[in-house]
Amino acid sequence: MTGSHNKPNQFAKFVSTSPLSTTPHDPFLSLASNCVRDYFGPIVQLVADGLMARGESTLPQLISYIQDQCHIKSPQRTSKERQEIMIQMATIHNTALKHDDSSCPSPLLIRASLLVLLQHFLVQTRRVILHNTTTTAPTSNKKRKHQSSSNRKKVIVHYTFDMDRARLFVRYPRYVEYVKKTFGTAAGVLLEELLVHGRLQSVQAIVKTVLHLEREQKRQEEEEDNDDNKDDDVDDEKKKNASSAKLSKKQAIRKQVLESFRHLYQNGYIQRVPLFHKQTRGDDPDDDDDEREFESEQHSNKQKDEEIKSEGPAVKKQKRSGTDTDVEPHDETEESEEDEDPAVVALLQSGPFQAIDAKALWRVNFHMLHDQLRALRLGWLVYERYGSRIDKAGSIVTAGLKIVANRIHAPKSYGDDPRSMDVMAMDTRSKISVRELLRSLPRPVQQLFEQKPGGAINHLYKTLTELSQVNSPKVLMEWEMATEHVADAQFQIRIPSLVTYLKDRIIHQIISDRYDDVSARVCSILADSEYMEAEMIADAAMLPAKDTREKLHCLYRDNYIELFNVNIGKQHNPASMIYLWGFNRSKVPVVVSENVCTALCNMRLRRQHEEEVGRDFIERAKDAGATDENENQADKREYDHFCKGLERLDNAILQLDETLMVLKDF
Repeated sequence: MTGSHNKPNQFAKFVSTSPLSTTPHDPFLSLASNCVRDYFGPIVQLVADGLMARGESTLPQLISYIQDQCHIKSPQRTSKERQEIMIQMATIHNTALKHDDSSCPSPLLIRASLLVLLQHFLVQTRRVILHNTTTTAPTSNKKRKHQSSSNRKKVIVHYTFDMDRARLFVRYPRYVEYVKKTFGTAAGVLLEELLVHGRLQSVQAIVKTVLHLEREQKRQEEEEDNDDNKDDDVDDEKKKNASSAKLSKKQAIRKQVLESFRHLYQNGYIQRVPLFHKQTRGDDPDDDDDEREFESEQHSNKQKDEEIKSEGPAVKKQKRSGTDTDVEPHDETEESEEDEDPAVVALLQSGPFQAIDAKALWRVNFHMLHDQLRALRLGWLVYERYGSRIDKAGSIVTAGLKIVANRIHAPKSYGDDPRSMDVMAMDTRSKISVRELLRSLPRPVQQLFEQKPGGAINHLYKTLTELSQVNSPKVLMEWEMATEHVADAQFQIRIPSLVTYLKDRIIHQIISDRYDDVSARVCSILADSEYMEAEMIADAAMLPAKDTREKLHCLYRDNYIELFNVNIGKQHNPASMIYLWGFNRSKVPVVVSENVCTALCNMRLRRQHEEEVGRDFIERAKDAGATDENENQADKREYDHFCKGLERLDNAILQLDETLMVLKDF
């Protein structure tokens, strides 16, 4: 760096970890922690790191662990000599040394952060019911119905962090873009609102979506008005017409959103969430649901009322609930009526939208979105392999996989839980008939098949038969032959074969990019055989023995291949041992996934760091309409360079996330 020593270090302010962040031994933990910090802030990241570090915990255990660890790592625990050194360093760099205890949040903040994680399904819960507690006196001043402890139950809730769910924040724009292309803009905005809020009631989701669309429409109209340079004088009749047109547009938007809601629900893109209290609390009157979370910090009810007497009702409710009950995601049945639109409620109670419960909670079905994206990727793979020989092979595979996904996730016929079926049920649902597949093909493909000799069904059956005969990779299998008509024939798409082939291609390309084509060829040779010596690998790869040994050792160092030693005699003599090299198909995808996850985490950190350094450019771009965006040509070149750097990082992050999605979620 250039400049004097008195200039503050602009790179020293970037912080991406919490006091409880572990060493980056597991890249998936680091990526999950970084995603939580990016979307919810450092305090929620601290609670998530505490759950990941401690494992399954109750709320009192989590609070005690976080406060103990933060107290150990706080600046107040350092020696006087260390504090003097830090003060001198802060004086040199013209920065202030903070001695506050902001790194250790209060129990209320920890509880609120846990509520945020529960709201977005980042934490899983498990109930433990303790029967026949040993306490003989009630734990509060309230009179209980059952004074004997033998008739009471105590419910303890354990919380576990879902690391795989936290990785999905990076894919939110991909999900929204796919739904917009499939169902329209209203459906994409509705999905975006559900992703942002985690879970919403039916009326709330619809109202928020309508408001979003109205803001976008108003902004577009203002831009058009500014471009047209219309006069300011407007007649009263024009104002009335404008107000009536605005009302009609709002009604049209509302119906469009309701229709999009119904389509997303019927196709399995969103699913209902049972109320939490119905999941975790029974109807047994003996349930003791007044478990105390902070008994050491509690006062009597009179003292508590005196402490919060001068505060508002919202604060009173927060303080009481923050210390007396388990953490539960709010069911949102007692929300204020700001999000209650009578017109929306009336539409849900009549017409084709009666199946949508106005008080139901909804969330995004990520399994359905992954299955749809998998259908697109595998369709492109089949088109690339056999598109020149077999007509419309990619479109057929994509349509078939979408049928399978709709059968699994559509709640109309198969229920809300797509992963609760056994293997035989999965095989049964993956069968596709020729007639059903023809109805699901895109309209241009149907018209093309109808123009073929013999009709659309006969030509489609012929195409499916050709696809069932290819082996590299295997695409289809004829499950049931046609007895009377070819339209009754059933085929099954070989999803595991296609996914395995796609993963092998990704691994081959990664090895080729990281090393060279020769190393990728060596891995392909070892993958096709079991174990081979270095001389045999050199002959098969047509390489000198010395170069082959160098490639093998480089691949072995990075855990891409394995080494197996065989002793000829009883003594351990390296000169007489046989060294066999092998390629472990179950281990290599894990290694590649960890490397891709590490690269993705580093890319995200680099982008966040660049965004922190270039904050002045971002603030200037926000105020570009009021002031000049660039002061001079040099400043303009720096701004263009900054934008290009962020764009390159965004493209790299999207590509890495797509690769990780194929390796982990397909």
